[in-house]
Amino acid sequence: MDITWRYYDHAADYADVGHLLVRTYGTTASHINWLQPRWEYMHHHLLIRQVDVSRIGLWEAKGEIVGVVHPEHHVGTACFEVDPAHAALKPHMLMYAEEHLSAVTNGGTELRIYVNDREVEFQRVAAERGYEKDGGCEPMSQFDIPHPFPTISLPDGFRLKSLAEDNDLRKVHRVLWRGFDHGEEPPENGIEDREFMQSAPNFRKDLNVVVEAPAPHQKARRIDHAERQ
Repeated sequence: MDITWRYYDHAADYADVGHLLVRTYGTTASHINWLQPRWEYMHHHLLIRQVDVSRIGLWEAKGEIVGVVHPEHHVGTACFEVDPAHAALKPHMLMYAEEHLSAVTNGGTELRIYVNDREVEFQRVAAERGYEKDGGCEPMSQFDIPHPFPTISLPDGFRLKSLAEDNDLRKVHRVLWRGFDHGEEPPENGIEDREFMQSAPNFRKDLNVVVEAPAPHQKARRIDHAERQ
């Protein structure tokens, strides 16, 4: 089968790469690409602004995308998404990544690649080209959702709600800033960044659930009451 290569065109190819990831998704241990949500997250993360996405490479068979090699948050890394039927493309994709996705350093160029633990043949190819394992990993896990879902109990005064009910971007920005341990108070210019992240095509406010704490005066009243007892 004839395979053609070309550069990525975000406007034309973004959704089709997502279709490749959905089409090749499986729960078996033999082949794992990115999940489609990670592809979407990559393009709506703030760090995408420092990535030239036109350097992403695509491979097609009969007009259908069967392979993609790309960085995530910065040039100098390479991730490989491929239809299992075209796994033989991997060595060609690696050479493409070395030429187009390597970071320029004082000593030349540098490239970090991500290889599945079960891809023994691709590991061999990478080793022959001088790559070594660095001990890092990106484990994947899954959560079985029980039916019916158990009742969620929260401390008195706290409640669950979705962003469909209350999408206060300042509050969202603050809890994510603090939750990822960036510091106490976030910078004031982060609201537009949150809007950008929420502009992802499949972002759903109703599936983003937050916990609302009681108002400070409510907590104070309960403390006073407890002290009186």
